Amino acid sequence: MTGGGIVLREENIHLLKRLGVVAWLEADKETLFKRASRAGSRPLLQCKNPKKAFTKMLRARVPLYAKIADIRVDTSVLTDEEVAVAILSKFSRYYRKSVPAATLLATA
Repeated sequence: MTGGGIVLREENIHLLKRLGVVAWLEADKETLFKRASRAGSRPLLQCKNPKKAFTKMLRARVPLYAKIADIRVDTSVLTDEEVAVAILSKFSRYYRKSVPAATLLATA
């Protein structure tokens, strides 16, 4: 797991893609803002207008997340367990599409 700002540096994007499957756990803006606000120690939100700062940050990052994500899971209304199941399910589908059947048989 990484911080959300990792996508802001091009070399990090290349590193993430080389390391494996990139999963984007997305949610609607309001849900993300509530979650970030609960942490209480987010430097970005320690300003006069935290919601505006958060929206600006999302506008900059969302296209980058979309560009590099192999798997996307909308976590807006899911429990932690449902998120885990969704990630595993999508990873399984991604892996089946990405790895030739002969490779799977050879490693079994």
